[in-house]
Amino acid sequence: MIPKLPIDCINNILEYLEDKVSLHSCLLVNRLWCRISVVILWRNIWDFKQFGSTQIIRTLITCLPNKSKETLFKNKVTSIPTSRTPLFNYASFLEVVSIPRLLYVNRLYNNIYNETNLTTFLITKEILKMFMKQIPSLKRLDFCLIDDDDILDSQSYYIKVISISSKFIDFPGAKEFVNFPGAKDCLRNLLELKCSSEIDSNFFYQLSKICHNIQSLKVILFDQISIELENLILSQKKLKSLSIKKCNYDDNNIKKDAKMWSKIKIQHITFSNLEILKLISNRRGNVNMLIKFLENNGKNLKEFYVNECNNSLNSTIADNCLNLKSLYTLIPVDGIEILKMNFNNCQQLEFFITLCEDSYLEGNQLLEIVVNHSPKSFHKLVLHSYLDVKLDSKVLESFFIGWKDRISYKSFSFIISEIIFMNNNKNRKLIRKYKNLGVIKEFEIITYSGDAVNFSDLSLLRLFKI
Repeated sequence: MIPKLPIDCINNILEYLEDKVSLHSCLLVNRLWCRISVVILWRNIWDFKQFGSTQIIRTLITCLPNKSKETLFKNKVTSIPTSRTPLFNYASFLEVVSIPRLLYVNRLYNNIYNETNLTTFLITKEILKMFMKQIPSLKRLDFCLIDDDDILDSQSYYIKVISISSKFIDFPGAKEFVNFPGAKDCLRNLLELKCSSEIDSNFFYQLSKICHNIQSLKVILFDQISIELENLILSQKKLKSLSIKKCNYDDNNIKKDAKMWSKIKIQHITFSNLEILKLISNRRGNVNMLIKFLENNGKNLKEFYVNECNNSLNSTIADNCLNLKSLYTLIPVDGIEILKMNFNNCQQLEFFITLCEDSYLEGNQLLEIVVNHSPKSFHKLVLHSYLDVKLDSKVLESFFIGWKDRISYKSFSFIISEIIFMNNNKNRKLIRKYKNLGVIKEFEIITYSGDAVNFSDLSLLRLFKI
C-alpha cells in the first residue's frame, strides 16, 4: 500500500505545476488536493485563457457577505446568484487584483453596454470591500486604466475598458477602497503596483501612508505628476523596478511635459535595490535630471529603457551602468564612439534595443559595432526603423559571418521593424541558411502595430500585405 504524502510535500509538488490544465485535474483527486489546487489557481485569476471570465464574477458575488448582497438588492441589482454558499472563501486566496479586468468581466457578466454602468460599478465596489477585508496580504494591484501587458485581446479590451474605467474612478466611493475596513492590513505588504495619474490624488496619498515595500511600480502619466504620486514613488526604499510612461500629447504640451519630468525629484534619491528603470515619453525630458539619477543609482541597474537621443546620457550609461543586461536607448549619428564604449564597458549586456532613422545611427554601422565590440554575453538586438534602413542581404550576410567567426558567441536573436525585408526572397533564404548553421536563434519582423512575426515558419510572411 502506497503511503500518503505529507501535506507540505503535496503542496510543493503542485506549486511547480505551471500547466493550469493539470492543476484543474488535481481538483478532482480528493478534498485535500482540491483545497491546495484552488489556493494556487486563485492567487491570480485574471488570465481569461484559463478561467471563464463571467464565472469569476459569479463566484465572487456568491462569496459576498450578506450585508453587501442586501446593499445590492436595495439598489435594484438583480444579477445576484442565489446558489448555496461556496465550498471555499475564494476571495481570501487572491494575491493579485486587477481593477480594469474586474470591471471588464463584471460588465460582461451583467451584459451592460450603456453609458451608466451603474450595476457594474455597484458590484465592483462591494467586491473591492470584500477584497480589502478578506485578502490577508495583497501582492499586486493593477489600477492602470490602460497599458495592460498581458491582455488577451488588447484592441477590443482598450476600447471597452478605457471608457468604463474612466467613469469608475469618478463613481462615489470607488477609488476610496484604500480606506475600506481591512485595507491597511491587505495593502501593507504590496509588492507591485500599476496605476495611472488620472486617479484622484487622495488615492496616492493614502497608499503612501500604507505601502512602503513596493518593489515594482509602473505609472502611466496623462498629465503633470501630482505631489501625492511623487511622494508615493519617493517613499519606496525597496524599489527594484520603476517605469514611468507619459502618454497623450499634443503640440501645446511640450513645455508642460519637460516641466513634468523636472518636477520628479528622483535624481536626489538613492534606490539601493533598483534593477529596472523605464522612462518613456513622446517628447524629450530633463536629461540632466536623469544623468544625476544614474550617477546615484546606475550601478545596480540590470535593465534600462529611455527614449532619449543624447551623447551625454549615453556616456553616463557607459560610465555608471556597468551591470546592465538589457538596454534601450537612442544613439545619434555622432555617437558611434560612445556606443562602442557602452558595449566595451557593459560586459554583462545581453539585449540592446534602438531606433535607426536619418537622425540616428545607421543600421549597417550598428551591426558592425555589435560584431566587433559587443561582450561575450550579448545575443539579442531589436532594431526599430520608421524609415528604410539599408539592411540588404550583403550587409546582413557580412554581419552573420562576422558573428559566426567570433571566438565565443551565442546564437543570435535579431528583431527588426523593416517591413520591406519580408518580401525579399533572397533575404529569406539567407535567414534560413544561417538558422540551419546555428548562427541565428530567431529572426523576427515587428509590424508597426507592435505585432511580431516569427521566422520559424517563413511562409507566414506571405500573409502580410505591405
